[in-house]
Amino acid sequence: MRTWTRYILYTLVICTMAFSRQYFTVLAGMTFIGLWNLGAMIINVILGVLLGIEDFISELKKKSPWKVNIPKLVSVGLPSLIIGFSPFIFFGKSTFIGISTSAIFANSGVFQLILGYVVVTSFYKADKQESRV
Repeated sequence: MRTWTRYILYTLVICTMAFSRQYFTVLAGMTFIGLWNLGAMIINVILGVLLGIEDFISELKKKSPWKVNIPKLVSVGLPSLIIGFSPFIFFGKSTFIGISTSAIFANSGVFQLILGYVVVTSFYKADKQESRV
């Protein structure tokens, strides 16, 4: 029963965050204030973190020292950060490396989710065999 409750609560939090994101997007469209878009972007990153939080919680229970997966952060996280927040980085430019900025903007939400997931899953506890090396 406890597992069911946890997953139902988890689903409710994700739905609440998704609707909050939509609310920020609507506010940005009505008021033309870019900070509302930033709020929607941050909510996307938090949703990505929520998708990977279960792995992080299982890592918390281990007694090993913490490690950071730097290659994962650099090779997946950094490009996701740049593309995910490109509406602020490349605001006003019509193309970026031959790619239309509208195509980048349309997919920025996916990259924001990936960024949140990669950040939370890049932290892990080393196995006992790894800590000796």
